[in-house]
Amino acid sequence: MTTPLKSFVCAITMMIAATTTCLAQNMSLQYMSDKMNAKCPVEITDRSKLTSTTCTDNEIVFNIELKEPDFNMDQLIENNDYWKTLLRDEYIKSGEGTRQMLSLISNSGAALKMVCVGSQTGKKASCSFTPEETKSILSASGAPQQVFTLENLVVIINSAAPFPLVDGIIITSASMSDANIIIENLIDEGLHNMDDMVRDANQLKAFILFNMPNIEGVRFMANLCIQRGANLILRFSGNQTEKVFYTVLTSKDMEKALNRERKK
Repeated sequence: MTTPLKSFVCAITMMIAATTTCLAQNMSLQYMSDKMNAKCPVEITDRSKLTSTTCTDNEIVFNIELKEPDFNMDQLIENNDYWKTLLRDEYIKSGEGTRQMLSLISNSGAALKMVCVGSQTGKKASCSFTPEETKSILSASGAPQQVFTLENLVVIINSAAPFPLVDGIIITSASMSDANIIIENLIDEGLHNMDDMVRDANQLKAFILFNMPNIEGVRFMANLCIQRGANLILRFSGNQTEKVFYTVLTSKDMEKALNRERKK
């Protein structure tokens, strides 16, 4: 039971954090809930899936189906405090996305609740955090450590997509190629002339790097790539034509862009 539950708590924390990170910090809980519901049902692990979220003024609930007998629902019901311990532990080991997710919920004055239902028995087990308990997790001692792999980054991007890169350009998906992350982008040709962009892809690259520190989701991606020494290969396609072009942001390009912002 320990390994499935720990893997499950880690995975759901990452998934919820991914949705939060790639959006504005001051968005509402209802907006986050609606965005996640649009993707439901979604696999959390091979043994669990998020079926829906519900949101009220004082509570956000994640409804989850767990595969039995991999999960023993009676043990989950009896070990509510263990869930809480695991979530605290995962916060200590996680990064910016988890902090934002918990901060959003805490600042909204809402309780956080996970309701799990067994796939065979229909038994329910739940774990709830009051706003005060969530704040206590945020104040946990120890410096957060990034535990994301490049594969995690691809999952994060795809779980939050589509979301804007800059005005008129939307990130639609991601994939991996060796040590590179390939990002698919759709260009609104009503706002941008593809021929001009193809002729001067370096100008777009400079524009993205200049604005990188100001875009929460893009800054998060950049920091992870820098830590892993990965490059971002950006593929752009028009929404009206079949024209396509590429530009590459190396980890060094991104590090310089973020360092410029820190020196201001």
